[in-house]
Amino acid sequence: MKIWSLLLLMCLGVVLAADEPDLSPAEVDDLSTYFPQVRYAPIYPAEALDKNLDGYVEFSFTVQKDGTLRDVVVTESSDKVFEAAATRAVKMFRYAPRLENGVIVETPGMTLRITFLLEE
Repeated sequence: MKIWSLLLLMCLGVVLAADEPDLSPAEVDDLSTYFPQVRYAPIYPAEALDKNLDGYVEFSFTVQKDGTLRDVVVTESSDKVFEAAATRAVKMFRYAPRLENGVIVETPGMTLRITFLLEE
């Protein structure tokens, strides 16, 4: 499954979604095109800013029938300093519920990468 990257440039917890995201159930055949409809940018960790660090955190999780996430697990990170901020943000992401043969289903095994990158 393709890992989705979200590039974050000096963000301060800004919502990256529209005011009224479409969270109605949808058929999704290709999971590499299944993206969160509501995303939140994590706050860049102060320690990483002080050290001028860029980095990333990768996650695995299950999208529940209501579009919320469960079993959010860090699978890899460039530095532990990014993990808490990225985890707080990812746990607030929302997906449109996924339909399979007309029935709303959970979607296990999803992956996601949050990238922290300082402006030059």
